[in-house]
Amino acid sequence: MRDFMLQTLSDKVDQAVEQNAPDNVHPSEWDLGEILTEVELIFPIKGKIGVEELEKLDQDGMKARLYAVAVEAYEAKEQELTPEIARMIESQYIMLPVIDRLWVDHLYVMDALKTGIGLRQIGQKDPRVEYEKEAYEIFEDLKNNIADEAIKSFFRVVVERTDEAPPGGVAGPQGGPAVPLSPATPAGNGTPHGFEPVPDGSLAPAPPQSARLDPAYAQKLLGPVPGADQKRELHTNRDEAEPRKPRKAEAKVGRNEACPCGSGKKYKRCHGAVNAGA
Repeated sequence: MRDFMLQTLSDKVDQAVEQNAPDNVHPSEWDLGEILTEVELIFPIKGKIGVEELEKLDQDGMKARLYAVAVEAYEAKEQELTPEIARMIESQYIMLPVIDRLWVDHLYVMDALKTGIGLRQIGQKDPRVEYEKEAYEIFEDLKNNIADEAIKSFFRVVVERTDEAPPGGVAGPQGGPAVPLSPATPAGNGTPHGFEPVPDGSLAPAPPQSARLDPAYAQKLLGPVPGADQKRELHTNRDEAEPRKPRKAEAKVGRNEACPCGSGKKYKRCHGAVNAGA
């Protein structure tokens, strides 16, 4: 998730620079203010870099400088949340709900495209070729929208911290919440994150497994995972639903037998004739 977020930041910075400072336009006509405005929509940049600094840089220099500021802002947010909480927020509270929602919208768009693609024959175009081309473009837009919403949501995450520490955890940085450790991670050795100290003059021991958040503590700290309640309710209703009882087939009355209504007539002369007429 961290590599994905950093790659998304790089792509967004490159896109902002290329759209507002293209190669085929003289540098005096570049819209440097718009570059900062577009970047500000993704991560905080005010007070860190201005138009005056961008005027001294070429296109590649602006990309490198803006990306450095983006990485700095990302790492600052990561340290604010702690890396363990940041990974859980990125995966379960941002990416999964965003993909779930945008994928459903994507399916509706593809259904609409499939319905109207046959009309391309009127313009002397092959509907199959046009469908493949537009479907590829729509899927690329889907990936861009997922990355865009994910990176914007990450910088807007706010976690309310408490002083309550769960069992088996270690204190977080700067008086933040305790970070639970996995059973394989040693704790209680006086180090900030439960790692063994490196002895002087000897080789460092192999690093332990990375600490992972306790799901119960993460849910208490961050709230329920989006969509979990609906899935739990669906399974509960499915389990509690009473099984359907098979219906017994009704006995059929012969045509020459007496009619069940009690008229004394044969069934074919009474209600059998009415049913046959219907």
